Amino acid sequence: MPAAVLYPLGRIQFLFGYRQHSHAVEVSLVFAILGLHSDRRGIKFNLRDMSLVARKFFVGGEVQGVGYRFFAQRAAARHQVVGYVRNLDDGRVEVLVEGPAPQVEAFKHELVTGPRFSSVDHIEEINLDPSGVYSAFRIEQ
Repeated sequence: MPAAVLYPLGRIQFLFGYRQHSHAVEVSLVFAILGLHSDRRGIKFNLRDMSLVARKFFVGGEVQGVGYRFFAQRAAARHQVVGYVRNLDDGRVEVLVEGPAPQVEAFKHELVTGPRFSSVDHIEEINLDPSGVYSAFRIEQ
């Protein structure tokens, strides 16, 4: 995996909706948060800081019949991670997620909270190697 990827400056500015000379402080702050570095040729994104990880979670408690899978899907969209969520026969919910380590960790913290009518008693976490198979986060039956 390469250490950094160079993106043309205009493309990143277009993605964030900034013009070249306006909002320079805000752009710099966004770049710092995302691990981006600017130079004359473009923007460098440090991939070492954003290495992909995969985790499987088994969530126990009052987590079926309370909208937990839909909650997990919305949380995955917010954190831009991919994978799946599904109910298990034993009353738990299984969640497999892949993405950059900080996003996966933030996603995990939302899983602990759960939706309004759920009650999460425990979460078992298993570290996996990222497969790269998933392009979105989906609810499985």
